[in-house]
Formats: sequence, structure tokens, C-alpha cells
Amino acid sequence: MKDCYQEIQNRYDSFPRQQKKIADFILTNVSEVIYYPLSRIAEEIDVSKASIVRFAKNLGFRGFPEFRENLFSNYKEIFSPGNRVRNLIDDFKGEELTYKSITEQEIYYLMKSVNTVDDNSYHGTINLICNARRVHVMGVGPNEMLGRHLSFRLNRFGVDVMLHREGGIHLLEGMVSLKEGDVAVAYNFNRISDDLKMFTSVMKRNRVPIILVTDILTPAIIKDCEYVLFGERGPHGAFHSPLVPMAITNALLIGVAKKLETDAYQKLDLLEQYRQDYYFNYCGDGNNEN
Repeated sequence: MKDCYQEIQNRYDSFPRQQKKIADFILTNVSEVIYYPLSRIAEEIDVSKASIVRFAKNLGFRGFPEFRENLFSNYKEIFSPGNRVRNLIDDFKGEELTYKSITEQEIYYLMKSVNTVDDNSYHGTINLICNARRVHVMGVGPNEMLGRHLSFRLNRFGVDVMLHREGGIHLLEGMVSLKEGDVAVAYNFNRISDDLKMFTSVMKRNRVPIILVTDILTPAIIKDCEYVLFGERGPHGAFHSPLVPMAITNALLIGVAKKLETDAYQKLDLLEQYRQDYYFNYCGDGNNEN
């Protein structure tokens, strides 16, 4: 079956301006497109219904209904948690599933990220973080682990960090304190989430530069980002581990520590002094996470 979602991304640069406008809406609002009537979609994009039909035909479909059916089928296939796990297991058909085979696949995508995370984006991100008044980190749902790790380590270096880990309306709560000089880092994978759309919209409105760590290059979102740190995590539509984005995060932390150097060392030395003065004296043997 043709993957119309991937086809749109592959052909995006060749689309004329109006068709890019239609593509942007479809790529960032898949769940709406598969349920909205054609008239509602045309109204949302501010184009004619005929323009959307022509867009579908340009992709090789007989009309919009066939396009929508294909999009719906791919939506279920790619974004269903159960199907994503099945697709991952299917990748190992014909070979024994072992720790070695799984780890070798992870290493393969780690090595690919060496060529997809360019030095300009890497060093630019480090500079933004080091010079920020405050760093706003969005890690919602399964990405909370990545957001927590980045926030925890940056805080130890003396960087002012706010972690946004709750989605929906709660995501807005921490953004009322945005000020000039702030920087945003967002983790988003597999598809553009409503939380990411809201997060980037508010940051753009307040002129806060956005750094996106992702495995998808959807033009409608990345055009609003200062830097995009892109790394494939596995085949499209399969369940993936956080190994590649964690490697990107650790590389950023090492870069920030190197750039801050003395300031970061002083903060870590102060933490150790506090441990010596308080924890070891008042809490016994001091067995704790480092």
C-alpha cells in the first residue's frame, strides 16, 4: 500500500506554494483530516475544495475519498501502539531475536545520527543553552524521561531550567513566565503532537528560539525552529527505543559542560561541598545517586 503521509514529505519541496499549504495542514493534523468533511478541511486551510482534490490526484489517487482512505489506513498502521510493536518484531523475521541482533540495530541508527546531526545545529544549540536566561524543556508522555535527564543535568551546571512534562492545557501553565532571552528545547517523535504544536506556537509568539530533537522532518514545524537535531530511531511506523535521542542529549550536555567549563565545575564542586557538609553528616553513609 502506498504511504501517502511519507509521499507528501518526500515530494514536499516540489509542491507549488498552495499545495505546500495543503501539505502542511495534512502533515500536522492527520487525525483531523481523516475525520473532517472536505468542506471543513478546505475552510481550515482557506483553499477551495477543488484545490484539495487536485492535491490528492497529484499524489496518484482518483480523488479525495481514496486519499483519505489511504491516510486512515496508514494512520492506523503507523500510529497504533500495537501495530508499531508488531512492525518492529516483523523486522526480525527470518532471524533469531537476540540481544545482539537488537543492539546491532540500535548501533546502526546511532551511527546514522552521526551524519544527520550537523555540527552547525549542535554548536548553535549549545550556544543558545549556555546564553539563555532560562531553558524551557518540553518532554511530555514517553519523552518525559529525556526531558528530565536534560533538565536535571543542566540544573547541576547552574543553568536555569523549567521542565514542561504535562500535556494538554497544563502545558500552558509554565509558559506565562516567558521572557526575552529564554530558549526552548522540545522532544517529539513519530508524529507531530498537539502538545508540540501548542508549545512551538507559544514560543514563536514570544520570539523564543526553539530547538527540536526529533525523528521526523515535517516542514510546517521545522520551519519555526532555530535548530533541528534529527536522528532516525528505526523504520517508519515501528516501536523505537530512546537510545538515539538520549545520545543526542548526552552530546549536548557534554558540549554545554565544556563551554561553561569553570562555571559548571564550580556548581558541581558546590554540590559536593553541600553533600559533605549536610548529607554525610546528617544522613548516614551517604549512599545516593551520583
